[in-house]
Amino acid sequence: MGSKSDMIIEYIERLPVGARISVRGLSRELGVSDGTAYKALKLAEERGLVETRPRAGTVRKQDIKLPRSLSVEAARLGLEVLSGAANMDFPVTKLVLGDVSVQQLSDKLRGGGRGVLCVVGDRPDIFAFAAQHGISLLITGGVHPGEAVLREVEAAGGCVLFSAQDSVSVLGQLLSADAALGVGSSLAGDWMRTPPFLYYNDIVADWHSIYRPIVSMTSLCAVVDDDLTICGTVDAITALSSPPTMKISGLYSREHSCFTASEDTGMDELAQRMIAADSATAYITREGMLRGIITSNDLLRYYRRRQAQCAAAPQLELVEAAGPSGRSVYSVWLPEGSGSTVLPMLLEAARLHCLALGAEASFGSGSFYLTDGKAISGELMVSCEQLREIPGGLVLNVEIYGETERYAGSVLTALFSAKEA
Repeated sequence: MGSKSDMIIEYIERLPVGARISVRGLSRELGVSDGTAYKALKLAEERGLVETRPRAGTVRKQDIKLPRSLSVEAARLGLEVLSGAANMDFPVTKLVLGDVSVQQLSDKLRGGGRGVLCVVGDRPDIFAFAAQHGISLLITGGVHPGEAVLREVEAAGGCVLFSAQDSVSVLGQLLSADAALGVGSSLAGDWMRTPPFLYYNDIVADWHSIYRPIVSMTSLCAVVDDDLTICGTVDAITALSSPPTMKISGLYSREHSCFTASEDTGMDELAQRMIAADSATAYITREGMLRGIITSNDLLRYYRRRQAQCAAAPQLELVEAAGPSGRSVYSVWLPEGSGSTVLPMLLEAARLHCLALGAEASFGSGSFYLTDGKAISGELMVSCEQLREIPGGLVLNVEIYGETERYAGSVLTALFSAKEA
């Protein structure tokens, strides 16, 4: 699949600016399946090689420009800086996607690591190489490289940035002039990640490799046809109880649909709909075609970043400091119609709790409940309680409540990125 995608990307790179490109055209011209062509075309779009225009379809774009300084890009995209903040004020001279071997990465440098930004997922070998050569890292997929790597990269003159999105999505944001993910960018299409999916003619073993790491027992996994249109679902219980060689076509159901939303759905609206439907996953579509996926973790990132950039967010006042009990309590006053601030408040209470313990933290693996967003107003309390310790962090339970009832809550995984000495 990788070599075919490379072939298609090279073909697209040779096309003149303005040339129209389609999945079926690539499939017919290069002799590949529609699915392979679609994935390569999406990759080309993320890399800034093509764009989709109204009434014109997908066309070849002008050659891309490299990002500005890392400090500008970190602020523009809302990236977390894990180390090397003082090493960020230089132009990016080369972008490298860390899906290569260490030797291939070494061959790509040819001039030292200064100005090189490597976008990479869970690759300890790449982390170690970057630490030795002063290469700056943008680590994706919510992976923490470890304190030793952070110190070594900074000492070598580089920096380490962090994003919970996948590498291809982050690379696309870096190469897009209007990809700022903040208050002004709040559509599902801006926050979705590359979607996992099954073809109707795949087998159960494919489900295990694609879906099992990200689903719960109640999840419905999308099944698509040759046009990448969702044609049914497979639930986790059915897949787990079926032989690995069994065809998905004999398992999937057309009667139960997975949770879907269009690219232009607002993130606030999407969060409310997902909570109401008790769904941790939303499949994002455009004109019926599967385009991406948004999980509860993506909602966490959205609200965490929006809160950091929005000065008007409700202020939490400390009532009970985090102590031996592992519990902290805050008070907040909310005007009517503050339902959309619920998730930011939960995240802010968790952030303040971790700061009181001497650590900055990133949050993931969130589960939410909301009784009635319209009823949340007046003088309320927000509590944050430690459920248990995990390697590098804590599991927290955060709740918003009044005198007689609890309105909202979340269980969050807090991963410490920096601790005070």
